[in-house]
Amino acid sequence: MADVECLSDELGCASRSRPAFGSAPAADERLARVVRYIHENYAQPLSLSLLAKEFHFSPFYLSKLFKRTVRLTYRDYLATVRIMKAQQLLRETPWKVSLIAEKVGFRDPARFGKTFKAQTECTPLQYRKKHRKDPLRFPAQGRS
Repeated sequence: MADVECLSDELGCASRSRPAFGSAPAADERLARVVRYIHENYAQPLSLSLLAKEFHFSPFYLSKLFKRTVRLTYRDYLATVRIMKAQQLLRETPWKVSLIAEKVGFRDPARFGKTFKAQTECTPLQYRKKHRKDPLRFPAQGRS
């Protein structure tokens, strides 16, 4: 899975290399700002309608532009950004899974677990055990 920077880079590449057919360059620039905003605020409650209002899009248009340009739905993109950050925290911190879920913007730990497993094919604790950077720095945690 690409890291978060690569996802935003892909948007930049896509918006520079795509012809302007069906999308004004100004819309692509605004979409790039939306993506940056998501990366900076992923831990906050973010809805498509909130972003549409903030960046002067209709929710329908932002949804279509996002899917066409980023090749993911808005919801899938936000989940991917959050899961990538969770992976980093699982590797680098001893924090409980429930705290990590909250820190990356999931209000429901069960939903976090389902989303994490869907994207990584393992649970957060399995991921931590397999990818932890320094296993001696902090021991494996019990269920969180």
